[in-house]
Amino acid sequence: MAAALEESKVKVIAGSASSTPWANCGPGIEIKVLAIDEEHHSVQYLARTSAGHNVGVHRNAADTNIYVLEGSIKNLTTGCEFGIGDFCFQPAGDIHEELVGPDGVTTYVSQRGDSDVLVEFMDESGAVCDNFSLSDFANLL
Repeated sequence: MAAALEESKVKVIAGSASSTPWANCGPGIEIKVLAIDEEHHSVQYLARTSAGHNVGVHRNAADTNIYVLEGSIKNLTTGCEFGIGDFCFQPAGDIHEELVGPDGVTTYVSQRGDSDVLVEFMDESGAVCDNFSLSDFANLL
């Protein structure tokens, strides 16, 4: 007896990513969602961020893999700067602040976590003041 193949629950960008418009996700940040797997709490996307942008202190609530396609970005917490072709892994729970270089930055990002929340933004006292979730990315696909 042949096993029936399960239908994939992964949602993938329709058509070609190169012709899909960027979604504005706030001042200085545009995102193009490539794929989402809600069952496994994962998302893959392109992020384009303007020169000098600083999103502020935030915590990755999911393991985050970042590959720099264009420009540069500096992790102000560790002092590490990443340019074209560099790869960065940030584990779930990592709290940091980043500053985009003078030419902006375009990155490929892959995140996988244990819940819907992927990133938590912190205020000056260290309390969570906002978040970005898998549901938010799903609304952009």
